[in-house]
Amino acid sequence: MQVFARTAKEPWGKAEISAWFEKTNQKPVRSYVDDVVRPLSVLPSNLFQLERYGDITVGGNSFSLKRVTVGDLTNGNPNILITAGVHGCEPSGTRAAIDFLQTDSQRLSAQFNFVVYPCINPWGYQYDHRWNADAEDINRLFISGVASDQTTAENAFFMHSLSQIPMKFDVALDWHEILNRDVDLRVLRHERFGAPLALDYREIPNGSYIMLSEPDAIEDKKSLLDFGNAVISSIAESSPIASDKKVAGVNNQGGVTICDPNEGLMRTYLGNHAERVCVVEINPDRPGMTPQRSMEAQKQSVYGAMRFLSLKVA
Repeated sequence: MQVFARTAKEPWGKAEISAWFEKTNQKPVRSYVDDVVRPLSVLPSNLFQLERYGDITVGGNSFSLKRVTVGDLTNGNPNILITAGVHGCEPSGTRAAIDFLQTDSQRLSAQFNFVVYPCINPWGYQYDHRWNADAEDINRLFISGVASDQTTAENAFFMHSLSQIPMKFDVALDWHEILNRDVDLRVLRHERFGAPLALDYREIPNGSYIMLSEPDAIEDKKSLLDFGNAVISSIAESSPIASDKKVAGVNNQGGVTICDPNEGLMRTYLGNHAERVCVVEINPDRPGMTPQRSMEAQKQSVYGAMRFLSLKVA
């Protein structure tokens, strides 16, 4: 039986959300334009297909949402989807996505095709918060078939954009971080949504790990573990791997966790669009980790996925 440190309470109303926004929106921590928009704008148009798939307006600021395609998704090569920046306070994924496009993707595009969404939550990225400007956790609202006014604009734009791609990806990688700061964010989530707070809310895995969804057929589990082991072994080249017995409440198999599908999570939603879905959780707060190493660890997950697909990576 789950034991809670604090029971559920009333969620925030409009007044509390407005007060939180006014406090959080004071001073940008990072620049979405400098870190994402400008680097993407100078990618060679003959090699990269850059698309604006939506715009997020917050107060007087507008954030243009970007998608980049590298290669021809119909050429028979494996197709890999990369998503990052769903949680704005986890910047290594967005930085890795930009760096991957600038330094790796062109060389690899002879053998693989890529679609990259480098920052799904630009306001959160700029103001260093997990949520969007409406104090919503985007990663809990990827629900197919709902009206756009029942979810966030970020979710609606992304899901519509992805629905325009007619084929399934061979692999989808969703890049996140697990932070020491998450302890405070779990308490804030308890306050914001009225959700119960688990007794183990202070626990942070002691390294990086990945999350996979439980397969429908038991015979698919070995293939799923083979995939997970290929990815985590690559990440281990740049990051310590979590050795905790359990991570996110499930058994930790050398940094690989297999979780039940959960409606609303990006991990579950991407299962409609990819044969294999992997959520990468890099711990940037471990001793020896730096922003550069965290970024490299995210990128290593691509190489692990490619090795699993059994194609030579030059």
